[in-house]
Amino acid sequence: MEKSGGFVSIGIAFTTGRGLLHNLQIICKVLMRDGGKLDQITYSKDEEGTEWVTIEPKGSDLDLSQIQYYGSVTLSTARFGRRDQVVTVSLRDEVGFEGLLIDLDWKDLFVETNDVESIDRVTDSVERLLMDVYRSTSFAYAIAGHEIELDLAPETLLQDRKLINSLSLSVIPIEDGLKVIHGTIALDGITLQLRRTYSINL
Repeated sequence: MEKSGGFVSIGIAFTTGRGLLHNLQIICKVLMRDGGKLDQITYSKDEEGTEWVTIEPKGSDLDLSQIQYYGSVTLSTARFGRRDQVVTVSLRDEVGFEGLLIDLDWKDLFVETNDVESIDRVTDSVERLLMDVYRSTSFAYAIAGHEIELDLAPETLLQDRKLINSLSLSVIPIEDGLKVIHGTIALDGITLQLRRTYSINL
């Protein structure tokens, strides 16, 4: 199989005013369940991005309240099949919405010789993560794929069925749960997958 490389990204969008740092704290806690740890916090002190701060927290302290502009958190997690997998969670403050972008190293995810098994395992792990996040803090939508960006307001994405179908994975809140939509390209960015849609009751 041809190797893609880069990152697998998970974007989670919230309506403005939901408390982005609060949601960041929740998502970091969900990622660090079962033995993960916080490695580094980075942010800018000013909107121009001229004065950057990097903090290496001690112990299990998860105080993210000091983050100001363009914040990101680097942590280790076991949520995607291996221990101490490094993940970066970045804040996104966009026009009309806010969100968090989770980046995972492609080579850390797809290391098994049977690539189909790796893809299925990673896809299941991403879906479980998003279900756990939604149980703690509701979001407007979540998407995942190879090096995707989180740049579409919820009302824009949710009205564009063609775009949703082109993404590897989309998760959209519905009454009593979540709708999960798989596009035709898997999370690795190159493997074909069956297009399907189903609902999960929560």
